Amino acid sequence: MKQFFCLILLAYLTVLCACKNEKRDTIPKVKQLPTFEALELDSVTIYSTEHLGIDSPTIIIYFDPDCHTCQDETKMITKYIDDLKHTQILMLSIAGTTDTKKFVTEYDLQYYKNIKVVKDKNFSLYNVFKLQEVPSAVLYTKNKQLAKIFQRAPTHNEIVEILKL
Repeated sequence: MKQFFCLILLAYLTVLCACKNEKRDTIPKVKQLPTFEALELDSVTIYSTEHLGIDSPTIIIYFDPDCHTCQDETKMITKYIDDLKHTQILMLSIAGTTDTKKFVTEYDLQYYKNIKVVKDKNFSLYNVFKLQEVPSAVLYTKNKQLAKIFQRAPTHNEIVEILKL
């Protein structure tokens, strides 16, 4: 009986350790901005890592045009655009091109030179960062080093503090 109990305890601890290792593996290991390809809203042009400027922080925001929190996040970004003028903002839509174009027009995003709205080709970045909801945001420093992953919409103060703007 004592051996049986020890065997059950050993099996439990083995499973527990395996779960801990599995959980640890789900944390993104991407410390530098990964290469990616996204599709511009003309549905033809590829937007990739090479299009991002050098020496400026980057914010990658996953959003859905129908998501009210995403809409609020977009309003916050445009409200504080002066604080973010030296920051590249890449907004990756999970919606169709038509809905995304309406969103861009509704919030006048085409007039901000530091905001680019694209579709994540094959959800490549979404999968790299293990994002689970929209909006989500990934912040990179001007040296393209990972600063923070948010599984939600970051506040203006969080962005400014983390990127030291």
